Amino acid sequence: SNSISLLWHKVMNANDPEASIRAAYVDAKARGLPDCWTCSIDKRNRRKWTAPTGRSCDSIPKALAISVELGLLPSDFPIQAGPNKRKRTDGKIPPMSKKKRAGPKTQPHQDGGDYKPAAKRRGPSPAVAASFAKTEADTVGEAQKKPMPDELSPEEESSSEEEESIDDTPPEPMDPETSLDALPRTAAPTTVHWHPDSSNGKLVGWTVRVAAPPGAPWEWLSGRVVLYDPCTHKHKIEWKIPGSSPPSSPGSGTPKRKQQQQNSPTSWVWLRNEEHNLHIATRLVWAHVKGYAWWPALVREPNTEDTAPEAAANSTVQVEFFSTDEVATLRDTNDTLRPFHPLETLDAVVAKHKKKRNAKATLLATQEWYSIRHARNQAAIWYARKAWNMANVISGQIPYIGKQVEVFRDDVNYPYGDTLTGRVTMYSHHQRKWLVSYDMSSKNTKYEASWLNLQNRQISTQLLSRKAAKQQQQLDDLQAEDLLPYLYGFDVLEPGRFEEKYAEGLNNEEMKFQKELSELWLGRCHSCVEHRKAGETLIECSTCKASYHLGCCDPPLTKEKYINLIKDGTPWACSRCVPCRGCFERDVTFGSHQYSPIPACLSLPSSQSLDLCSMCKDSYERKQFCPNCAHTWNDVKFQKVKRQMENFGKSLTNPTGPGRRRKITAETFTIEDSVSTTLTGRFSVDLDIPSQTDIDPSLYYPETVEWGFTEVEMLVCDSCKVWVHAGCAGMSEEEYNETSEGDHPIYSKEFLCRACCKKRCMSLVLALQQEDRMGLFAIPVTEKDAPNYRDVIKEPMDLQTMLEKAESHDYSNYAWVREYFELIVLNALTFNNFSTKVWMEAKRFYNDCLKKVFALKGKAAPPGKFEKAILKKFERAQEERKKEADRVQVDESVEKKDLVAGSMAPASVKLPGLRDKAPDQVSCVPCKEVQLKSVDALYCGWMDSCLTCGSSGASDTMLFCVDCGEAYHSFCVNAPIHSMSDWSVAGWRCPNCKVCEISGEVPQDESSLIYCEMCDRAFSLHLLDPPLEKAPRGLWICGQCVDCKVCKNTADPRGASLKHWSQDPEKCFACGGCEGLVNAESAPSCPVCKKLLHGDEPDLVNCVGCGSQVHCRCDPRAERHARAIDDTPRALKSLDVSPPDTYLCPTCYTPAAENIPQKTEVDRKDAYRLAWKAIEDGHIVPAEFQSKIDLYDILTDRIEWEIRSRWKHEYLSIIEDAMKFYEKARNEEGDPRSVVQLVFNRLVNLPLWEAQRALRFVAMARRSHWETRIEIDSIQRIVVGAKLAAAYIDVACSVMRYEIDEHVRYPKRVEDLLQAPEEGDVFLLMKDGFEQTVGTSDLDLCDVDTTGAKASEDGGQVPKNKAPATQTKFVMPKALAGWDKNLDIGQPSEWKDLRECSLCHICGDDDAGLSCRIAGFTEKPRWGLQVKLGRLLPTSDGSWVHTSCALWSGEVFESESDGMIHAVDKARARGAQLKCFGCGRYGATVGCHKSNCNFNYHFACAKVCGAVFTSDKHVYCANHKPGGTTNLLEKESFEIMKALIVAPDKKSSLAEKDSGESGAEDLCTRVGSLVVHSFGGIEQKKDGFHSENYITPPGYFATRIFWSTVNPRTRTLYIMQIGENDDGAAEYSIIPGDNASGKITGASVAEVYSSLLERVKKVNCAFVSHGDHFTKMPMARKYRKRTFGLNGPQFFGFGLNNIRRRLEKLPGVEALISPLEDSSPSYRFCFAQPDPDSIRDLQRRRAAIKAEMVLENSSGCARTEGIKAVTRSGGSGRITRALVRSADELVGDTNTGSSVTKLSDRNIYQAKYREMKAVPMEQRLVARRSHIHGWGLFTKIDIPKNDPIVEYMGEVVRKPVADIREKHYEVSGEGSCYMFRLDLHRIVDATKIGCMARFMNHSCSSNAYARVISVDTEYGQDKKIVVFANRSITAGEEVTYDYKFPVEDGSLRCTCGAPNCIGRLN
Repeated sequence: SNSISLLWHKVMNANDPEASIRAAYVDAKARGLPDCWTCSIDKRNRRKWTAPTGRSCDSIPKALAISVELGLLPSDFPIQAGPNKRKRTDGKIPPMSKKKRAGPKTQPHQDGGDYKPAAKRRGPSPAVAASFAKTEADTVGEAQKKPMPDELSPEEESSSEEEESIDDTPPEPMDPETSLDALPRTAAPTTVHWHPDSSNGKLVGWTVRVAAPPGAPWEWLSGRVVLYDPCTHKHKIEWKIPGSSPPSSPGSGTPKRKQQQQNSPTSWVWLRNEEHNLHIATRLVWAHVKGYAWWPALVREPNTEDTAPEAAANSTVQVEFFSTDEVATLRDTNDTLRPFHPLETLDAVVAKHKKKRNAKATLLATQEWYSIRHARNQAAIWYARKAWNMANVISGQIPYIGKQVEVFRDDVNYPYGDTLTGRVTMYSHHQRKWLVSYDMSSKNTKYEASWLNLQNRQISTQLLSRKAAKQQQQLDDLQAEDLLPYLYGFDVLEPGRFEEKYAEGLNNEEMKFQKELSELWLGRCHSCVEHRKAGETLIECSTCKASYHLGCCDPPLTKEKYINLIKDGTPWACSRCVPCRGCFERDVTFGSHQYSPIPACLSLPSSQSLDLCSMCKDSYERKQFCPNCAHTWNDVKFQKVKRQMENFGKSLTNPTGPGRRRKITAETFTIEDSVSTTLTGRFSVDLDIPSQTDIDPSLYYPETVEWGFTEVEMLVCDSCKVWVHAGCAGMSEEEYNETSEGDHPIYSKEFLCRACCKKRCMSLVLALQQEDRMGLFAIPVTEKDAPNYRDVIKEPMDLQTMLEKAESHDYSNYAWVREYFELIVLNALTFNNFSTKVWMEAKRFYNDCLKKVFALKGKAAPPGKFEKAILKKFERAQEERKKEADRVQVDESVEKKDLVAGSMAPASVKLPGLRDKAPDQVSCVPCKEVQLKSVDALYCGWMDSCLTCGSSGASDTMLFCVDCGEAYHSFCVNAPIHSMSDWSVAGWRCPNCKVCEISGEVPQDESSLIYCEMCDRAFSLHLLDPPLEKAPRGLWICGQCVDCKVCKNTADPRGASLKHWSQDPEKCFACGGCEGLVNAESAPSCPVCKKLLHGDEPDLVNCVGCGSQVHCRCDPRAERHARAIDDTPRALKSLDVSPPDTYLCPTCYTPAAENIPQKTEVDRKDAYRLAWKAIEDGHIVPAEFQSKIDLYDILTDRIEWEIRSRWKHEYLSIIEDAMKFYEKARNEEGDPRSVVQLVFNRLVNLPLWEAQRALRFVAMARRSHWETRIEIDSIQRIVVGAKLAAAYIDVACSVMRYEIDEHVRYPKRVEDLLQAPEEGDVFLLMKDGFEQTVGTSDLDLCDVDTTGAKASEDGGQVPKNKAPATQTKFVMPKALAGWDKNLDIGQPSEWKDLRECSLCHICGDDDAGLSCRIAGFTEKPRWGLQVKLGRLLPTSDGSWVHTSCALWSGEVFESESDGMIHAVDKARARGAQLKCFGCGRYGATVGCHKSNCNFNYHFACAKVCGAVFTSDKHVYCANHKPGGTTNLLEKESFEIMKALIVAPDKKSSLAEKDSGESGAEDLCTRVGSLVVHSFGGIEQKKDGFHSENYITPPGYFATRIFWSTVNPRTRTLYIMQIGENDDGAAEYSIIPGDNASGKITGASVAEVYSSLLERVKKVNCAFVSHGDHFTKMPMARKYRKRTFGLNGPQFFGFGLNNIRRRLEKLPGVEALISPLEDSSPSYRFCFAQPDPDSIRDLQRRRAAIKAEMVLENSSGCARTEGIKAVTRSGGSGRITRALVRSADELVGDTNTGSSVTKLSDRNIYQAKYREMKAVPMEQRLVARRSHIHGWGLFTKIDIPKNDPIVEYMGEVVRKPVADIREKHYEVSGEGSCYMFRLDLHRIVDATKIGCMARFMNHSCSSNAYARVISVDTEYGQDKKIVVFANRSITAGEEVTYDYKFPVEDGSLRCTCGAPNCIGRLN
């Protein structure tokens, strides 16, 4: 009652503005708004709050925010911000961005980074930001004293900074007819733009041809383009309708012209609209067809692109020949087309042609040329009139132009002055002056025209005609002298060159006017319109050829400037020919002039001047221009053109309804236009982009399809606060949306226009220059500075280049400055050594600039793509410094060899303890681990497998979890599949994933969940209705599984809720299904039906008497009361009904006279009173078990229907009228339903319930055959039919455009029947033609039994029982069995189940085709049996066995407690030695139980051969069948439907634990739907493939069956891999089997898994409930944490304990506990720790490798190491001489003792030498750093003992040359020389030219020796020095040999580290 009262007051105050304002003030005061604010109500009944300063808004929160800004409220005043009501685009305007414009690169590559999202850039409007408001602080005090008026002036509204709060009503559409009329309206143009040579202006005058609309009697319509509107960019076409007068031009205003305009229909259209099939003429040509003469023709071009490839390749055009109906397609070349011009000399090629030309065609072509020129001239005259009027309006309140004025001038009759009379011809908006042409003075003196400011008080000006000043001259009455100053684009009719015969069909008066203008054009000044005089100086415009006096130019030209122009030869253009830089248009009214000063934010090249028209000048003063492109914008004009695009005119045929069209005539014809693709560059006459810009001006049009250049896509510069086009800023649409949402890494922080960006970039570069203290980065590096700099640095950069780029606007944002700054630093770090000063300065420069420059001035510049490389350089330098320090320390110590050997590695290893439990959730059901062979894994991966037993058979009993996707046999999880319905099977959840189906959450205490005994779903006890504290004893069933036999499931009209429950499957809660748990006496119940009530039950009415709740369906008065409450707002608005009274239940209610309905007719009310009085007086006695109230309701129902029967004839008449519309729709449209379909398609604005009734009327009419005769037996059916007929009438009249009052006899009754349905009813929606999706009201009203039905207010009927709503069709998931339909590879190979039973050797589950599968049988068994083998069960060694084959084997027994099948391995061992009696193959394990019977079978063979099976597990062959046995099993299959698992073989299990050599490494592992095909390998060389909780080895490969991302509720295979990305980090990937192109990759497993789940959720969203408790869909899961199988690691498999146990046993796992980097985590083992010795060995190996890397030279050159070594050893000469002398003592093997190669060994060495040379040296050897000294030689392959390793090669020189070189090497400091004596006269020098053999180091325990051998070459025998292995050398080992240096003065220290090392080389 309180809510009704409030609503009543609200409705009453709605019509009282004063009351609304008072309520607003009360609300504002309560919320803290200062009293100085005023409130008013606008025309749209909206509140408007006005501040003391004039600022306005539409809400109190905005007013509070403004008060804080003005200081009226404290800054910390709490304000709740309201929604922004203004958007950049109107919701009614369709988006025009159909294409994305690819702009230039806007930001450098970045790797992300943290940044703070900025606020949206889109909005407020640019018009708001550009407005100027006066200072508010100056007027606060004064405004507080005097409240502002309710309405603001337009100037004050525009100055408001809160323009979004002003009325955002879209402006009225712009009409092309009146757009240039200078009307006082919003955003009206203030000048006339017209350029005849523009792309759109060139189309004026030419003829067009367009395909006629349907219903027209013509195929093509012809017309001529007569005008172009520069505001809406439309062209006006005068159409030539057959039978009407020809169209003419728009220039004349004579009565004849007006009559022609009435006879010739016109329309404004977009010629570039692709929806029009339009062809426009563009050229007059001479066309030549082979075999014919040159013929005058017209080239027509379509407005749509020619998609034919031959047309595009050949550049063909369509040619229409004059005087013929022929049309041809010719190539656009000089051989076929020549220009046609009647006033020029005939083309030489055409004139030379001998064939005769057609004179008639030539005449027609000439006439067409004159017609085109005539139309264009008339257009120029029309624009001149508009420009004259515009100048007069804009100039001021007094229209001086064209008037006679009297002006007082001081220079006349000097010094006294005198008045002159003259005529005003022009107004200059640039000078703010008028041009006055003076008459002859009284002294016969003619003064030159002058520019005067007639509004200046110092100039005495007087109009000679006051009447003319008040009444503006009519445009049609303007003379030629008036129009000449504004005439532009006029083609002069030169005297003597115009022939009258070609002017046939043209308007004579128009031609006469054009001739008059031509005479003025040639003989007068175009400003003052005075005659040219001899000796006068006039200047001619180089563009339009108009002549002007020097003083008449705008602005005037001086004599000196004119002389300079003549001398320089500079062409001069008048102001009208200068294109405007702000809109690229020509201003016909005022011209374009230079604007100064140029805005500082404008990015304009210095070579260009800023020439602006008058409109753009005003826009620049309001800062409504883009600083990047200089183009202006106008928000209001943009919206008006958009509105005009929506309101495109009347329909072409003006249809009165579907199938009913009026005949098209000249009066009714028009072209329908619409918003469509409008592209430029479509016609050959289109111009190129202007030279001043690189943007096509058409991109700024509102109808453009390009993105980024209209008023919608703009951003505000954060520096200058000027709005910029997103396209001009080089933004893409994606970047713009990211900026608007605050997600762009650069622009969301700060966006700058081009000029501000240039300033910021230059300031950043200058700041960088200041930080460059040493000047290293100031200028480019030259060859003189660093000769090899360009060889090392491929992309040089310096600060000077950066500054030049900034000055030339090369940077779209200053993020490029940071990227190039990083490039400078990276180049310095790369080229220089880390120990140099330059390197250190580069590091300092980088760090200081980041802190002092970019942190302060470049906050929005994210890290560039070079940042990672710089940081790596810093880290590398730090490592190098550490290595160098360690190296110096090691080089000075003798412990170096110990470090290399690894003896300095830690001697002890401390291992962390094992985890108490795995980090992931453990399954609550057992998970069977299955070992698969590789081939089986390939095929079995595509088969669903039970997680509990590991079997894929019995798939018809499988259930699939909707969350984790795992498959289970119903008997493995004890699910009641036989009582589960389809929807419960489709939405089943496994025990691991159970959630409360009411909330979708898992309670912390899972014991609070209760499970339904029929559908296996879980529910929280406290969320049930009624709730439970604990699970009750006995049966418990959810409400959706109950099939109530009492109420037929109609107790709740909404259906069964998830909260409902019962303990009786055939009785719901309301009917007593919870007896014993719920006390029926204390529980709430309905007093009428006595049924228990749920807590959330709807449609209940409270009785104020007893407090009980009554169903609305149980008591008609309760329903009427509830309906009255719902209808109260409507009643209150109409003030017809009072608020409803309270309700009393039948027990408490006694009707009285005042309670009789008041809103009835008099006779009906009297009847109600008489009925109640008769009951009260006892005249009518209630029946048994019937109260007076029930009897009264029955009587009132009868009275109601009796009254309705009086209107029977009206109802029947309505049905008859509806049948007339029915027949009319069928005759015209073919189907009466077509008119209804338009409503469902939302083409007709009618409610859907009305269309629903109309559609039912069609069905009723068809079924009842009302076309022939209307027969309805009862008034109830008549009312129902009339109700539906009224709906059909209303729909038909709306669609066919009929008036109901004219075509229906009883329109008032139709209106009464058109009442909306009650709330809660479901409408029928059209879908796919006329298919219907029926909801709760899916009942045909024709078939409703009206017995006992109650009447509704609108005359219809409401059925007693509504039909239940149809649920969404469940998709039953099916087990995956193969890739035939799921593999996305085109046509895959056939899938086969290759799993073979190890006993019967038959493949597959439950195989029944015995005769075709068992070898040895050539015909069907005589018993004709089909054998069911059962499902295949996995064994521990990767084999399989059928359940029947195993269970009926003699040795096998089953454990009843856990379902384990034992001794299968024994049966297999015995069966391997026994042949089957039936088929003769091995594997027979089913033997006859009869003693001494040696018959053994396979199970299938036993069945076929007639063996019998007993219930006590005994088998008897056919010969020993027991007689009279009653326990024989006759069933077809003996498989047990329970969880069966084959027990593992104990011997093999022990072997796996002890040695691991059982072959398990070659087997794949399966756990449920997961199959791991490869575990990969532990990465040893780098970290990143493990974490503290998981092992993710590279090469890991697995597959899993999960829900598809393509088809809902469908299972498919996913391929999961772990690999490396380009950076060497781990990369996780998932490939769907049914969508190979949908690969998912990511750097983390959680990212990949989440992406997959999102795709699956998107596909299956229709099959999941999101809070609907009445659907049977599974409830959406709220979260996945701590749930088995619902995370990425367990989805991939490495998070499962079964797989984790295998991964922890992989080789090399010791690397997981000892990572390479200290920052890398160590893995915590869960099941087994690695051996400490293996960890210690790993650490020693790493220490050795690290010591080798320490020796690496920083320069990377091997020779640079020699200087230090030679210096330490005392000189290089000793080494050189020692090497040379050692050749004399060269011996091969110490065992041979001879240096001479024996002849018997020569062939052996020859063969080995050739074998060695056959393998490239790079494949056998490698040179790298050695721990012995410098560089060493290492092997890549294993080399056996005495095999050649390498040939010592070099330059062969004589001994004297070698001596000279030795001295030279020693003097030059070469460091090391590599010489080996080949014989007594020759020495091999490998110092400069050699191979890797020279890198062999000395070792006291060498593994190689050198030998000089003789080999056969192509030049004969030659000697070679070859190094051989004196022992077997493994790959990676260093090759060493003993130098055998002689003892000399001093010694050379040896660092070989061998056990027998003596510490020196000699």
